[in-house]
Amino acid sequence: MSFTTTAGLRILRVRVPFSSSSHGFASPLYHPILFARAASSSTATATATAASPVARSTTTTEPKPPSLKPTTTTYSPLLNPPSSTRPPPLDLPTRDPSTSYISYLYHLGKAYTSFYKSGFKAVFTNRRLLNSSPSPTRAHILLHQRVRHDLSRVPLFGLLVLVCGELTPFIVLLLPQLTPYTCRIPSQVAVLRRTARARRARAQRYARRLVDNYGVERAAQHSAVDGHVCRVLGLSSGLWDRVRSDGPFAGARARGAVGRLVRDDRMIREGGGVAGLEDAEVVWACEERGMDVGDRQEQEGGTIGELRAKLGEWVGSTEGLEGEAAEEKVRRMLLLG
Repeated sequence: MSFTTTAGLRILRVRVPFSSSSHGFASPLYHPILFARAASSSTATATATAASPVARSTTTTEPKPPSLKPTTTTYSPLLNPPSSTRPPPLDLPTRDPSTSYISYLYHLGKAYTSFYKSGFKAVFTNRRLLNSSPSPTRAHILLHQRVRHDLSRVPLFGLLVLVCGELTPFIVLLLPQLTPYTCRIPSQVAVLRRTARARRARAQRYARRLVDNYGVERAAQHSAVDGHVCRVLGLSSGLWDRVRSDGPFAGARARGAVGRLVRDDRMIREGGGVAGLEDAEVVWACEERGMDVGDRQEQEGGTIGELRAKLGEWVGSTEGLEGEAAEEKVRRMLLLG
């Protein structure tokens, strides 16, 4: 080891044997330039520190704000059926004033054709998924229900598409129930929701008179509640309301629907609660319980939060109840709206 001073620069020469680094390269005998830079920088730092003690004492390091890590919500695959059971996104073109109306209609028809094509494919994809889905879960039960619903409507709806062609989006607004779930356009869903909301409002007016006359406990046991449940949940055609009838098999349909809701409440609790449901499935579950979810296919964050809270309150109200007690609770909630 030796020290050499050249032009006010202190250079440290260290002679060491060759050694292999972690990358397999041999280190040099000495690095005069590196040591020179280190020595000069340390000398300059020491000089500046000694010359300005006030600056050293007053300099403070501002604390860094805590890093905000994005929170991700994990939904339960045991509660949510595949997204293919719901309509695919529909991207409609916007009309540009610089383009012709014929060109706009062409791209509009192309968008609807692509939407219905994806919807038809999803029906048969879901049927294949049904064979590989574990049966005891809520996701499997909902998948089975939606596949059965869609397959029963594929023949007639397929014929409607072949006959009407580009006019299909207008025809389905007149016959909304003939469409599989995967082929329902947003305007069609809005029509169904407005119709269901108006029908529930009429049914609730009759239910209030029933409660006023008999009280909640006796009214829940009244035979007219079966027809009320069918109207609120949309289990029968609205044509029966015009003739002031409950429709055929109203009692059996109402009891079956109430039993399904009781089982669904239990599976949601066992699967982790309402927090494990996707936003679209929260909207769907609220509709199945006769709740008003608005006219939009996709809800805003605030609306979803309100629906999630209402659904959680519903599911929690049947906790600890079994059998007839749970069914009676559901019938009472449907009666009171």
